[in-house]
Amino acid sequence: MNRKLTTEERIFLLKSWWKTNKNSEEVIQLFGKRFPQTPPPSRQGIYKLNKRFEEAGSVHDLPRSGRPRTATSEANSTIAESVVQSPKKSLCKRSAEFDMSVSSIGRIMKSLK
Repeated sequence: MNRKLTTEERIFLLKSWWKTNKNSEEVIQLFGKRFPQTPPPSRQGIYKLNKRFEEAGSVHDLPRSGRPRTATSEANSTIAESVVQSPKKSLCKRSAEFDMSVSSIGRIMKSLK
């Protein structure tokens, strides 16, 4: 699955999977009829969704591990003011100025556009 499916689409896929006796080709056809504007998931995507549902008991995404992002809303407003005052300053210089990672500064600046 290249894109994130909605909860409604996931539930429809799983119900169709069980109604068609695990026939992925039929599930793809039914999905195309039910959601004509949405590209259907691949066979492998359907298998993975079913496996994840059987293991976790839910169609929702599980929480992911990893370090949380460090940028806060207070930092966002401060960086936004800095961008307005000096728009040509580089990410590296802003990173040093605010003692934040370059990727966090870049992510904040991207969200400002």
